[in-house]
Amino acid sequence: MGFELQDFIKLRPYVYHLTSRDNLHRLELTGRMDSAAELLRMAEETDLLQKRRVKHEPLRIDDETVWLREQLPLDEGSITFEEGWNMPRLVEHINRRVYFWPGRAEGFSDYGLRHLGRYLEEGPTLLRIPLGKLVEANKGNPPRLCAYNSGSPRVVNGKKSPRGSTTFVTAEEFPRGWKGVIEVTFENFVLLPDETEVRFFAVTAWGPIPEE
Repeated sequence: MGFELQDFIKLRPYVYHLTSRDNLHRLELTGRMDSAAELLRMAEETDLLQKRRVKHEPLRIDDETVWLREQLPLDEGSITFEEGWNMPRLVEHINRRVYFWPGRAEGFSDYGLRHLGRYLEEGPTLLRIPLGKLVEANKGNPPRLCAYNSGSPRVVNGKKSPRGSTTFVTAEEFPRGWKGVIEVTFENFVLLPDETEVRFFAVTAWGPIPEE
């Protein structure tokens, strides 16, 4: 089916990302958000690249600690792999992307809300970024979209969730209409535009990333 990315941006003008408050200093310092794979490389912990994380992992990078979230919902028993794919390959594929929930200024999808609820007691931080500004800041690294929560496969009516080379596709290749987009992803890292905002939980007002 597919659609134009600019049309999607008009309909879902914001994207959201959940992270640990402990990670904010590095985001402010570098002006970019790195994938798990990039962070593992910088921390010289690449042995974890193809291993599903069963707990939050602290990484030591440039004399500070960066946290990667666990991947417990990534259940192998709920996946139908494309030919040539297996769990280690999928874990690495997922680790090489940066993830956002699409939405509007007032909020995002039920999938994103469930994800937020999973970590709410930890007092996480939510980033809100205008999608058009994010795409503009990352020319040459176009977003790829996913029709489901890629890290949380489900068995629905006895049918397992597919994973493989077509998990993340361009807007033009997307197999459904724009309403079917669950995740907006970028490869390796994204540069954060100046319009990036942050909210802490418990609830606070939107504002710029604080300098520490």
